Amino acid sequence: MALTIHTTRTLAAGYTQQQLYDELKAALQVAGFSAPIDENGSPGTTMDQVYSITYNAAAKGTVFFRIQIATSFLITPNLFDTYNSTTNTGTNTSITPLTYAPLNTQQLNIITINNPEMRGLALVTGSTELGFLGVIRPATKVAEWDEALWTFAFIPGVTTGKLRTVAAPVCPPIASSLTCNFGFNQDGTLLTTPSAITGKSDIFPFGILVALGAATAASYAGAFSADLALVQGSGRIQGDTFDNQWIYLGRNIAHRFAI
Repeated sequence: MALTIHTTRTLAAGYTQQQLYDELKAALQVAGFSAPIDENGSPGTTMDQVYSITYNAAAKGTVFFRIQIATSFLITPNLFDTYNSTTNTGTNTSITPLTYAPLNTQQLNIITINNPEMRGLALVTGSTELGFLGVIRPATKVAEWDEALWTFAFIPGVTTGKLRTVAAPVCPPIASSLTCNFGFNQDGTLLTTPSAITGKSDIFPFGILVALGAATAASYAGAFSADLALVQGSGRIQGDTFDNQWIYLGRNIAHRFAI
């Protein structure tokens, strides 16, 4: 089991666009990202920072993660399989990523997560969960997912919200008809209240990554290690720790995640 390193950071209410930009940049580097390979914009315009992550030497073994911070403080991430720092553009953008809307009238809490399968930030504005901002790569994948052709890395997608559906820059053939949506295999509607047997928040490890099609269609794509799990998280908020090892990352409808 890989070690997950996490810290909690705060940005006091009343922050500016520049302060939000600087704090996200610092927090992402604590979460294991290298320094940005590209930065653009200035206060009063959309500001962005771009990071590269290399997983292996395959043609698509490096991905590029960009976050943009608007004057309204809206945070928009994207994932690319190539990036041109001269034109400030990437290719094969991820599909409908989740966006994050912190309120600068409230304190922003930032939980940094540094794990090989999940690298990024869990964001909470006031007491409202915004979701996970970062890049996800399950521990294993099917052999047919050839990284000479397709990247194997994901960001949360807007289709079903926080940290469940993820969007790949380019869908491989096994998912081309499935709108590039991926998610966990388990029914999150059953993971709401603590266990009726133990009274505790049960842990359901080894999440399966599936390509999601119609309601009756799904294709196995890979799996997470025991580091990332679904959990009964009613009453919890992002950043909570329990059982001396789990960090609660947030939820999507009734899907609740811990690492």
